[in-house]
Amino acid sequence: MENVSSMCGNRDSAPRLRFPEFSGEWVEKKLGEISEINPSTGILPDKFYYLDLGSVSAGMINKLNIEEKLTAPSRAQRIVSEKDILFQTVRPYQQNNYFFKSQFDLPTVASTGYAQIRTKQFSLFLYYLIHSQKFLTEVILRCKGSNYPAVNANDLRNITVNIPSLPEQKKIAAFFTLLDRRIQKQRQLVERLKTYKRGVIDKCFSNNSYDFEPYRLEEIGKFIRGLSYSKNEQTYNNQATLVLRSNNILDNGFLNYNEELQFVTKIPDCEQFLQKNDLVFCMANGSSKLVGKNAVYDGKYNGKITVGTFCGIYRSKFHILQYYFQSSLFQKTLGKIQQGGGGSIGNLKPSDLEPLIVKLPNKDTQEKIFKCLSFFDSCIKLHENKLSSLLSLKSSLLQKMFI
Repeated sequence: MENVSSMCGNRDSAPRLRFPEFSGEWVEKKLGEISEINPSTGILPDKFYYLDLGSVSAGMINKLNIEEKLTAPSRAQRIVSEKDILFQTVRPYQQNNYFFKSQFDLPTVASTGYAQIRTKQFSLFLYYLIHSQKFLTEVILRCKGSNYPAVNANDLRNITVNIPSLPEQKKIAAFFTLLDRRIQKQRQLVERLKTYKRGVIDKCFSNNSYDFEPYRLEEIGKFIRGLSYSKNEQTYNNQATLVLRSNNILDNGFLNYNEELQFVTKIPDCEQFLQKNDLVFCMANGSSKLVGKNAVYDGKYNGKITVGTFCGIYRSKFHILQYYFQSSLFQKTLGKIQQGGGGSIGNLKPSDLEPLIVKLPNKDTQEKIFKCLSFFDSCIKLHENKLSSLLSLKSSLLQKMFI
């Protein structure tokens, strides 16, 4: 990446971090002065790709549905052109915005949940500017609503932004584009490792060359209910008992006890405190897809920790089960339980799981499999940490290179 230099002076007229070949003050403008927001886009095409608020994550399209004019959702209104910016107006703090680089093989239409920004400036520069903390703060101050806070187009137009010369805009945009490419490569590496690990897990538990033995889950472990507590027992005191919920169960089979935490003053029963290698299950959720999601507790939290009433703990000396529960074989079993009624309304009971028979290899083979899959976990964590570092770097630079 190219060198940037720090600078002192009036922080209201120039950024704290700047490429050394540029000087002078940035110009203050309202967003509506340099951009057209929600321009008139004409008649909807007969067939098109539709971008709704669930289509974009971290600046990338994760799904692209084809819709027809006669049956399309009523919010499908914004016909997108090259270099348009789609700004998420509903819950904008999620920052799932999108820069439309080029057309696909069909026209693209976005939901009215996005503000469509067509700028007179260098569009990619403005795309990065709207991700700065200052801009986001200005947006949030103008949001209305509690459950689904949203900002309207008129309020967006009146937000003040600072703009440098066109050459500096292009240089900044090129710099962040390069950083985004590096982040995307790292994100893809993490996903490839996770995919490969899932393949290895499935191979291990369907390998006919192993001598498998059947076990009932209730015979080799114990399900423990989560802690129920009242609203009055919730606290901000992080020295109290930490209660993990379904949102703390990560897709990689581990737990997140760094964000979205709930502490309570209520004291759990002794067996409800998490122990190293316990498995945490989501037992009930408004989304049935999350029911059965599970992760292992690594024992590294420095304090009292348990799980909430919609989760449960499975405790066993068969540590290989943490990988068995991530297998496609187990997921299919969960699907059958739900179809049979045990989890059809987003609810899973210990009695649904306790009778299940799992087939595991002998102890020596279990240890080899566990060692192999633990190595994958270490690799994934290493590259996830690298990804987090890159995202932190980008966040820091966004604050320093914009006003």
